[in-house]
Amino acid sequence: MIYNSALYVEKELDFQRKLFSIYKTELKGLPKGCLSTQTINGQIYYSRKVEGKRKFLGREKSEMVQALQKRHFLSVSMKRITDNIAAMERFIRSYKTIDPNILSAAFTKAYQPLPASCFDLSGSLDLTSWEKDPYDKCSKYPEELKHRTIKGELVRSKSEVIIANTLAARSIPYHYEEALVLSDRTIYPDFKIAVGSENCYRLLEHCGMLSDDNYLNNFLRKMKTYISNGYMPFIDVIFTFDDQKNNIDTQLISKIIDTYLL
Repeated sequence: MIYNSALYVEKELDFQRKLFSIYKTELKGLPKGCLSTQTINGQIYYSRKVEGKRKFLGREKSEMVQALQKRHFLSVSMKRITDNIAAMERFIRSYKTIDPNILSAAFTKAYQPLPASCFDLSGSLDLTSWEKDPYDKCSKYPEELKHRTIKGELVRSKSEVIIANTLAARSIPYHYEEALVLSDRTIYPDFKIAVGSENCYRLLEHCGMLSDDNYLNNFLRKMKTYISNGYMPFIDVIFTFDDQKNNIDTQLISKIIDTYLL
């Protein structure tokens, strides 16, 4: 199974940059100097050294001792973080993906599309082929398919148009209302999505009418079906919602997609 290692390094890089900023701010409020100890009759005694001058602090872990210990921890950590940041930046600059989806997109027409065996060997999803493959789609209530997405397909709500268009804008492959058999029941997730960075599929269900008791009960029943069949929320199934007035937060939808589906 192929992962884009650079994506994981970028997340770690962002974390360490933020941590460095926190440590730097914390360091400003701490006293200068360094600690030394000596042991007399089995007891440890502390001294503080600042600009060549040494001051005896006693054998107890005073606030000054703890502050200087904290300063040392932060200083050493920040040096390591600085080295880590440089190493990760070098890695990201030099990293070259071997994902067949990305490689094949840069090939000439003579080498497209790649044989399925190329994807099988690496354990990768063939994202382009999968999105275009025919699938068993929900045929219930066709009269409700009123809203057209940027890809030209019809969906049931304006909220689903926003979700579909957001996925399309990020080149994330998906199927709309593909049949899924769970136990003895066939259900139709709003979206089945290929997550290229993790080489897996996730489902997305959108709850559009929280104020409608019947709609909400059906949604909760569907959620229970997922969980009872081993589909874990926000691991296997992503949930999005309109508010009580049936309004959708497009920015929140984008953040959820970027977090779980890119």
